[in-house]
Amino acid sequence: MSWLIVGSMLPALLVTWAAGYLVRRWGPRFGLVDQPGHRKVHEAATPTGGGLAIWLGIVGPLALGQLVLWLLLAGREGSPVAESIRLPEFIAAHSAGLLQEAPTLWTMLAGGTVLMLLGLVDDRWGLGWKTRLAVQFAV
Repeated sequence: MSWLIVGSMLPALLVTWAAGYLVRRWGPRFGLVDQPGHRKVHEAATPTGGGLAIWLGIVGPLALGQLVLWLLLAGREGSPVAESIRLPEFIAAHSAGLLQEAPTLWTMLAGGTVLMLLGLVDDRWGLGWKTRLAVQFAV
């Protein structure tokens, strides 16, 4: 069972690591840099936008997994490719529940996307605390 935990965490880890590298490297080109100041602890310009990398690492694998599940399960009738693929038992046993909970997953991913965009806009242009708090509370 521990391989299942590692297998579910590894894609998120790899995507977040790669996206973090890209955000750190390309962030300054898009103005995603925090400059040192009297209220800052860093002494050099620091790339921001790390929330984008974390968002990609969470949303990317979950969305891809959900889409693959839909293609394999929803398209079973009449699809020779989907019918020829045998799902592992630990997935097949929970497939009905996974499909039933899909709207909840997509709602949470949408909320996370709104929060990521809020953070990205704040990193780039800076938002007031009232705006950030209002959007976070609404989500």
